[in-house]
Amino acid sequence: MRIYLLFMLGLLSSASWAHAQQIATLRISQTRTVLPEITVYLDVRDALERPAVDIHPEQITALVGADSAKVVSVQPFREAKEGIGYVFLVDKSKSLRRAQLNQMREALLGWVEAMEPVDRAAIITFGERVVLMQDFTGDKAQLRQIIEGFETTDNKTQLHLGLAKALELGRRTDEALPDRRAIVVLSDGMDDFPGGMMREEVMDRIHNSNMPIYAIGLFNPPRTEKKEEALRKLGSFARASGGKYFEAGQNPLSDVYETLREHIRDVWVVRLTCAACATDGSERPLRIGITAGGISMFDEANIHMYAGPVATNTGTSVPDGPFEFLLHYPWWVYTLAGLLLVGLATGSGVFIYRRRNRLNLGELPPIVQPIPPKKKPEGMPIRLTIVGGARSGEVYDVSLHDQIILGRSRGDCDVAFPDDEEASRKNSVLVKKDGGVYLRDLDSMNGTYVNGVPISGSYRLEDGDRILIGRTELRITLPGGATRR
Repeated sequence: MRIYLLFMLGLLSSASWAHAQQIATLRISQTRTVLPEITVYLDVRDALERPAVDIHPEQITALVGADSAKVVSVQPFREAKEGIGYVFLVDKSKSLRRAQLNQMREALLGWVEAMEPVDRAAIITFGERVVLMQDFTGDKAQLRQIIEGFETTDNKTQLHLGLAKALELGRRTDEALPDRRAIVVLSDGMDDFPGGMMREEVMDRIHNSNMPIYAIGLFNPPRTEKKEEALRKLGSFARASGGKYFEAGQNPLSDVYETLREHIRDVWVVRLTCAACATDGSERPLRIGITAGGISMFDEANIHMYAGPVATNTGTSVPDGPFEFLLHYPWWVYTLAGLLLVGLATGSGVFIYRRRNRLNLGELPPIVQPIPPKKKPEGMPIRLTIVGGARSGEVYDVSLHDQIILGRSRGDCDVAFPDDEEASRKNSVLVKKDGGVYLRDLDSMNGTYVNGVPISGSYRLEDGDRILIGRTELRITLPGGATRR
């Protein structure tokens, strides 16, 4: 609690550095952790969606769990001399009309032409199959050749698998790749492939990745509820990842792509150092606060406490099926596996033969004691009390084992508010982790608020915090008055 108060006091004390421009949104777009150094790409904008023009280190406060992080430098991305690793995710299904395909092709060709020497780009197409057409490269001629060859040929769309494989590609830690990454996708949000990846699986990949998705939503008239829902889903992917959703509407795609490209580059690079942070591989919340124009805001994202990159994938293809990864192993692996299988089969045959002989001789098999079932660990007792309104004082006593879903639907949620029309069907989730309780918004229509502030990412709760879901405000009571670390 003391650390949290110091954090908020730091925000308030930095008000003297505030400038004329008032901030309206603060988003952690991406992070890179090589302890003790942490790089944060911050998207800071005013109410008119214009990027912040002047931010000083003294305006920023940072915490990693309970440890303070020192702000070393703050500068616009355009001045940082860094590159960007783009993943262009291209729909090759027939839902994209010829005129739209031509506009997308021209827009991507213009994007490639504008790439800086330090930028890199990869291309993945998705339709009935998901294919890595080009690995990360700075070769503009090679990229142009692939883009010029785009055609819409498929009848089905695997958008979800395409996003998952783009996120996987973005996890690469090759030394030559820029730290800043971005997935760029144009889609109507539809995924109609039978047996394909589910939306929830994509969300899990997003929450475990560190790559923002910048999505352009496209639809062909008439505008139906099904199409609207698909676009909302596409927008939820973008927002959950730290990226941005743009709707094409009637605007030329070249203009929309240019706006998106500028949005990716209009971030601030904040470099932190955390001398007290332990490199134990754990996941910790990074909390960034900023004061500008008399407004104080903060955002939070989880980071992994490593001293360097933990995984490097230098392959040139993304597996397209559940068994295709087997093709990438050398011959001796298959030989060893074959010998092992032969040995297991021989041993099993000998065991069965001996067992049959023993039973024929009247011997009884040894008595096997049943393994007692594991005792289910006790859940954390939590009380949620409605504050205000006609149901003020109503109490929900729940036991948190892994997670508790909050929302409007009785069938999908552990705690439901069916009369609250502003709450989403599945609005938010409480998660037990590292001895604490975290709250995460499930990409609801109206968001989730804690103590009057909208949250993004996983937010660690304190005893007595107030949670707003739709129009329902809840006060959470945690055992022992648990506080944020």
